[in-house]
This record gives sequence, C-alpha cells and structure tokens, in this order.
Amino acid sequence: MVEKLQANLKVPVTCKIRCLPTSLQTLHLSHRLAKSGASLLTVHGRCRLHKKQQVGVTNLDIIRRIKEELEIPVVANGGISNFDDVEYVIRETGVDGVMSSECVLENPALFTGMVPDLDEIAEEYLQMVEQYPGEV
Repeated sequence: MVEKLQANLKVPVTCKIRCLPTSLQTLHLSHRLAKSGASLLTVHGRCRLHKKQQVGVTNLDIIRRIKEELEIPVVANGGISNFDDVEYVIRETGVDGVMSSECVLENPALFTGMVPDLDEIAEEYLQMVEQYPGEV
C-alpha cells in the first residue's frame, strides 16, 4: 500500500505503527515501510494490547534502534504526559520529533513547556462561543 501511495501521490507518505510482539518483528516492519517509500515513520512504543487498563511502559529501546537504523525521520509516540517527557524521549532515542494524543488534549500547550491555567482557557472558550454563535 505504501509503495502504491508513494508512486501515485504528490505529497509525502507517512506511516504510524505500534510495536509488534517482538523487537525483531517491529524492526523488520519499520525497514519494510521505509523501503516501500514512507518518508517519515511514527513509532508508538507500546503493543496493540497496551491500552486502557493494560497500558505498559513505552519501549524507548526499540524506538532508538529504529531511529538508528532508518534513514528517514522517526517520531516517537507513547508515554508523553508533560514537557519533561518530551525532552527525555528526544534525548534517550534521538528521534526527530515526539507526538502525543491524549495528554495534548488536556494540555494544548504541552509542547511549549507551559502549564496553562485551565480556568482561563475555559473562560476564553466561553467568550468565543458567545462571540461566534453557531446555528443549531
């Protein structure tokens, strides 16, 4: 699929994966995606089963190995709760970037290193709702 997209699109093709049951499988998949034409790979450092109550530790070792072995940019994902985590993951893995999903929803300023006043953000949001009412 990546080869087909890369050959027929004018925009870069990026991929995101989760770790597979073994590091060898995860490395193999990463290399296959890069060879198929992916221009960037995001690696979630947990397996598919590590969700909700089963959340495990983010595997930074496999992310580091992928970054060392691939020639395309690698982005780390998983276990990012605050800006200290962002800096730690970059330092430990050498990745080109870090992404977060759930925690950035709680703190939209996550990547700035600032801790926002949530009451202030809520107040600003309510003012915008008044200023720009939508139609129901």
